[in-house]
Amino acid sequence: MYVQFNKTCGALPYAASMKRQERAVTSSKDSLQLFTIHYRCGVDTCLQVTPAEATELLNARIPIDTLRRRMDASVPLGNALGGGWDISDAPTLGAGRVKDY
Repeated sequence: MYVQFNKTCGALPYAASMKRQERAVTSSKDSLQLFTIHYRCGVDTCLQVTPAEATELLNARIPIDTLRRRMDASVPLGNALGGGWDISDAPTLGAGRVKDY
């Protein structure tokens, strides 16, 4: 149980950094929009737009990776608390409605 608790505690800081990551995504989108406007007006070259696009893409992936890590961290927590998973709880292909867990 100590191992599962230790893994879960190690994953908790990911949840705390979500606001910071959301600000990074918003900031990179704003920066890309500004560089794109400057490029279209002839003020900047595409050499400023391309890194802004790369930064925006990388920052957009951060929340997805964080969500995946949070989901991975919830499995050891559930097991450490005595829970489990049963195949009958899984949604079936072609089901009319998937259960909301």
